[in-house]
Amino acid sequence: MAKVKICGITNLEDAILAQELGADFLGFILYPKSQRYIDVESAIKIKKHLKIPTVAVVVNEPIEKIKELLNQFDFVQLHGDEDCAFSISNRLIKVFRIKDTLPNIEKCWDENMLLFDTLSDKYGGTGKSFDWNILKALKRDFFVSGGLNENNVYNLKDIKPYAVDVASGVEAKPGKKDPKKLENFIKSAKKL
Repeated sequence: MAKVKICGITNLEDAILAQELGADFLGFILYPKSQRYIDVESAIKIKKHLKIPTVAVVVNEPIEKIKELLNQFDFVQLHGDEDCAFSISNRLIKVFRIKDTLPNIEKCWDENMLLFDTLSDKYGGTGKSFDWNILKALKRDFFVSGGLNENNVYNLKDIKPYAVDVASGVEAKPGKKDPKKLENFIKSAKKL
């Protein structure tokens, strides 16, 4: 059974609903250029009402900021061009963007969780999927993101990800979750 990360949480109502429906992680996008941006203070206010782990999603923040966020959230997801110098905790989720082959994963990330998303010229999610079969060669736990929704998440059954990560696939509009899509996605993902 795969774990579920609901990303792009911007309000308490969506956070509580996702938690009640069985999400295992909630992601807060702290990247100001994202349509799902939330500031740290607002995310922390929501976090106080949650029992499940939270993830601060950042892009190319300085190491000092990453350390600060590790004191405020359960995990920090690095969604930019961070190199091995940023591998400072085992509570990091390092994102690798895929086009058509598995990227070279440096040994420095061995203690961290990895997340695979679709390659784009912009940072953040794309809402588009990649060939998930590329991931079959991996011999470790990983998250899968990119174009997932209630209708296709079960197609990951042969890939066996540790977790799936979704934002736009469960939204009514950017930053606002659709309760039915959220429920259906979590139910489908939990069957993996």
